[in-house]
Amino acid sequence: MHALSFAIMFSYYLPAVTPIVWGFTGFVAISHVLLGLHYPTDVVAGVLLGITLVLLSFAIYPTFQITHL
Repeated sequence: MHALSFAIMFSYYLPAVTPIVWGFTGFVAISHVLLGLHYPTDVVAGVLLGITLVLLSFAIYPTFQITHL
């Protein structure tokens, strides 16, 4: 959930690093299943919760701008 939320937000504000961030996110999801930390359904639920979290963040702060970069 956190990796996906981070990837979406990071990709939105810094699109140049999108492939790196999404690659990391994919590895996190796959590794959690392969290492036996989560069932695949847990990962799918995390994806859905992560997307929901990002959509709520964008709804609450629609005009948020990163100005210090």
